[in-house]
Amino acid sequence: MNPRKVGKREVDYLRKQVYVKSDVYNRWRLSIFGTFLKWCGNNIIETMRIGWPNDARVNANWLEPDEAMTVKNTAEDIERVIVTLELDLCMRRIEVLRLRPQDFKGDRVNVLGKGRMGGKWRTVKYRPDTKEIIGEWLLKRERMIEAAKVIDPKIKVPEAFLIHQRGGRLVAYQKSGIDKILTKLRKRVEILYERKLSFSNHTLRRSGGRILWLAGVKIETVGAILGHEDTRTTIKYLGINLDDQDEAMHLASAYEKSLMLPQKVERGLSQRESGPKEIWALLSVWLSPVLYRRRYIPTCACTLRSAPSRSPFPRGPRRCSRASASRSDDLASA
Repeated sequence: MNPRKVGKREVDYLRKQVYVKSDVYNRWRLSIFGTFLKWCGNNIIETMRIGWPNDARVNANWLEPDEAMTVKNTAEDIERVIVTLELDLCMRRIEVLRLRPQDFKGDRVNVLGKGRMGGKWRTVKYRPDTKEIIGEWLLKRERMIEAAKVIDPKIKVPEAFLIHQRGGRLVAYQKSGIDKILTKLRKRVEILYERKLSFSNHTLRRSGGRILWLAGVKIETVGAILGHEDTRTTIKYLGINLDDQDEAMHLASAYEKSLMLPQKVERGLSQRESGPKEIWALLSVWLSPVLYRRRYIPTCACTLRSAPSRSPFPRGPRRCSRASASRSDDLASA
């Protein structure tokens, strides 16, 4: 079949009939197939935007902060360098093996991560004690090279940052060599804790990212140090559990209590004793006389003379009491 003619029907057939294992496996196989189709000029898998279940990584493990500090304090010599790179600077094992002496500049290191076309570069800043540890290893590396050149002036020096001497040659560390170093370190740490403590290169990397997050570093910054393009990947590395959620709830409650809210003001003494009528009486003094005259219209001269200049509660027209009394007398005499 022509790869350029693969459509949604063919992709759905692969998902439901061919790739019938776990979601992680199916996603991996479909990703490979999608890369091939994209190379052929077909972006059907990208346009479908297939939704996959969230990978919670239940089998991933992290070191607790006290365990990570114990590992760091127990490490010696080259163990200390590896722990610093993987735990403090959150590097992958392959990134550690790719390091070269010229990648360390001042207070930062240029890291070649994984990715297409040879990987992607990123820059990671040192911790306060990182420069001393890296400087000690660079000095030891130079002494190792000088000692090897005394025996063989034409010896070939590897470009790698981590090297060792084997059989009269200078060779770079490989994955198996790094793993053996961490195995020896893990056994010494297990003796201190008197229990089994399992961790690998990637465990140190995840633990470093989690410690940064627990220290209050923004998740975007943690993702940049880890080399993640998506913060969702960083969240998986953090290993947020129920204890972290409980702490988050307490922090949210404390923050809400610290907010300054407007308080309800109790009525003053003058208001409680005099009541609203006196308050309105005081406010009415500020009213314009025009409004008063418009609403209060006296009906006779006597009412006009007895009317106050400003009434707190102006009402409509009222009849004079004297005029009403004289009218009643006239009716009675008649």
